Amino acid sequence: MRRKSLITIVQYRTFSLVARCPVLLVCAQDGNICFFSVALEIKGYLTLFCSFKLAPRLHSIRASFCPLLYLEKGEFIFT
Repeated sequence: MRRKSLITIVQYRTFSLVARCPVLLVCAQDGNICFFSVALEIKGYLTLFCSFKLAPRLHSIRASFCPLLYLEKGEFIFT
């Protein structure tokens, strides 16, 4: 049985250079960070673009998009 974990962060960005569409960043208390692309044609349709598993911590893990200072081929997320 898969254990459920609380979601600590949900962030939306209207455009991603990597995904070429809007994206959603989700961070869970168990250390999972997921990066979803959001389909504009189908409302509410998410596709997992990539995910990361961080080592479990005593305190909640939070993540956020870094502001883009200049156009570069990539996205930056900090935890």
